[in-house]
Amino acid sequence: MVAAPPRGLSPAMSRGRWPTVLFACCGVACLAAGVVLWHGSGSASVEASDLGAAPAALSGPTAPGPGAEPVEPVPAPAGSVPIAEPVEHVPAPAGSVPVELSLPGRGVTAPVVPVGADPAGALAVPDPPQTVGWWAPGALAGGATGNVVLAGHVDSATAGVGVMAVLPSLAPDEPVLLRGADGRTFAYGVVTRRHYAKAQLPAEVFARGGAPRLVLVTCGGRFDPRTRTYDDNIVVIALPTGRAPSDLTASAR
Repeated sequence: MVAAPPRGLSPAMSRGRWPTVLFACCGVACLAAGVVLWHGSGSASVEASDLGAAPAALSGPTAPGPGAEPVEPVPAPAGSVPIAEPVEHVPAPAGSVPVELSLPGRGVTAPVVPVGADPAGALAVPDPPQTVGWWAPGALAGGATGNVVLAGHVDSATAGVGVMAVLPSLAPDEPVLLRGADGRTFAYGVVTRRHYAKAQLPAEVFARGGAPRLVLVTCGGRFDPRTRTYDDNIVVIALPTGRAPSDLTASAR
């Protein structure tokens, strides 16, 4: 299980506190180490140029020149159609509830379902390892801020290997796609993979503010057959690419 918000909180979570997380696969606790395997590079912001104010001769009413006869306004002919007022542009929603995860370079596609906390305060990851849970109190897919957190079991004694089993082998810049409930697809590129010890998954994994990121979490490392637990939590972080999903899918083939 993944330790989510403190005990006693409802699945809606507390907006004032961050969860500490302990992730478990196949109904057992996951453990982690703290090794950064790679880092993505940051990007510099670019300010827009100042275009300046429009000249008064172009922005104000036109006056007749010296010696010119005043020009009377010409009334519009009867039956003419008035010019419509400009329609205000309505931007598309910033994000969408994720319903499908795709790793085109691995041939992996999995349904995504919303999850919250169980009565013990742990993140309720879906039992089938072929299904991924989206931490519903977090950011939406394609959102402007915060982390989209997806968690899934690495495997199961009854259902076999899970879709998240590929996380330890994901490479930098590898594409990750999220399809939203509204039909839009959002593209991310892998930048970092990390391992964390038991109960040490940092609070920023569940950040609801800051730059937008996709965070994938599963179990990994050494498996103890006696306790049926893994030593590590594996966390993969991906950033929005700004590229068309179709371009990323083609390049991953």
